[in-house]
Amino acid sequence: MDDYDDYKDYFKCDECGGSGEHICPVCEGTGTVVEGTEDEDCPACGGTGEQTCPVCEGTGQAEIEDCFECGGTGRVPCDCNGGVEGTEDEDCPACGGTGEQTCPVCEGLGKVKIDR
Repeated sequence: MDDYDDYKDYFKCDECGGSGEHICPVCEGTGTVVEGTEDEDCPACGGTGEQTCPVCEGTGQAEIEDCFECGGTGRVPCDCNGGVEGTEDEDCPACGGTGEQTCPVCEGLGKVKIDR
């Protein structure tokens, strides 16, 4: 991820798409319900047609935790141990000779979404 906006977009709530709002299940987003012969504001959403997202509780962000693969560092050991086997002058193309590479699970973020 290159910047904060990419990071924020990556961890947005899947249920509400990051808005923090959810279509009201009582009025199905219309904001009104029929009481007798008249339309009235929906009592569940107050006539807005939306409610706070029940998954993210209005934050718009998914719940996250440290990545299980890298322990939250965003880096994992490279299989090359810091070089290319059989050569002494060449750096590993995967890690550049550092002995670490970007975690394939979290893509270097160090965090993953918690699935519910």
